[in-house]
Amino acid sequence: MVTIVVKRKEQLENKEIGNIIRQHRKVLGYSREVFISEPIEDGLLPEDWISEKSLSNIELGYNLPSIFTLKKISIALQIDFPDLITEIDQYL
Repeated sequence: MVTIVVKRKEQLENKEIGNIIRQHRKVLGYSREVFISEPIEDGLLPEDWISEKSLSNIELGYNLPSIFTLKKISIALQIDFPDLITEIDQYL
């Protein structure tokens, strides 16, 4: 029973992190595809920095991004990495 409660809490926290990332992306007016390709075209991130499926899984709360992926996401979101960490800190 305790395991189920902890797992559900983790899923909710992952979903909140994903919601924050998705909200920032939508403020930019980007689809997932454009969000991924724009920083590549601008020379800010490598071509394989994230797949559309991985981004979707993060935004939907299925996966928790690594610190390295969060750094890249902050670049694509055009926000300072420390600001993104501060915003999601309560859910980590």
